[in-house]
Amino acid sequence: MQRLIPAILLAGALTACGGGGNAASDDPSPANDPQNVTGLPAYPDTIDVVTLPSMQRDDVSYTMYGAKSDDALEDVEGWYREHLGKPSEKPMDDAFSHGIEFSTAAGDLVDVYNDKTGDAKYVTIKLLKKLPGT
Repeated sequence: MQRLIPAILLAGALTACGGGGNAASDDPSPANDPQNVTGLPAYPDTIDVVTLPSMQRDDVSYTMYGAKSDDALEDVEGWYREHLGKPSEKPMDDAFSHGIEFSTAAGDLVDVYNDKTGDAKYVTIKLLKKLPGT
């Protein structure tokens, strides 16, 4: 524990100074956005962020982080292919949305899609972290 505290302080100092590697906008870590409580990689160029501490989908409980981006759908999908570590992919194409649902080995989900019923110029991103025991 004593070794961990100096490392945390150093990381905080580097972040505050803007040093230590990637700029914050390129950082895929959840720390890039303090509202991301899922622990899943957060796409760096987002707007309209929302979080839900608990939600249900198909009888499974998740914590959710949602955001939108005005980047191209293909760019956001490609970014998640690189940052999720070989997820499985399921196409999303129905009357409401067009995109991909990524699934990790741990059962977490990442939805990346254009909303056909709303403003399709934005890509919707939903990070769903599976809660323990579900």
